[in-house]
Amino acid sequence: MAFGFPPSFSKKYNTQIDDKEVIAAFKNIITQLGWKIKTVTEQDITCATLGSATSWKENLTVKKLNPGTYKIESKSSFQVIDYGINEENVNLILDLFIEFEKTNIQNEHKHDNEGAKVNQDTESMGGKTKKSIRDSDKVDVKIELENLKEMVNNELITQNDYELKKKELLGL
Repeated sequence: MAFGFPPSFSKKYNTQIDDKEVIAAFKNIITQLGWKIKTVTEQDITCATLGSATSWKENLTVKKLNPGTYKIESKSSFQVIDYGINEENVNLILDLFIEFEKTNIQNEHKHDNEGAKVNQDTESMGGKTKKSIRDSDKVDVKIELENLKEMVNNELITQNDYELKKKELLGL
């Protein structure tokens, strides 16, 4: 729980993700959470969280400090005591980013292990060439749905968010 005027909570985080992708990833996460994006630059993104019984729309900022190092800060607008909501905001968005980061790193390792060359199966059919897509480029729907369900169970996303993503993954 933070005290002060205004109370705030922040964490620094080092990532292996390319700096060009970090702000875009946080923007996507913020959008998925339904938080209102205020500003976006190459160096930072600022948003307002949703209001609730314990929240008065805190301002959350993700700011690049150095290459690969970011500061995530949630700051209350009017409260003198935040009852832990700023820490919850920072941990929520950071947990979702770490999940993105793990997926991104796993995919990079898959590509490295399989080699940089794209397998191409060519068949001559009236002068047309058909290329097959590597299996690693396809989304493993079962694993993705299991990950999303775990996020619902951990209250990182809503059941509605899960259902929407499920329909998207299943092509419905």
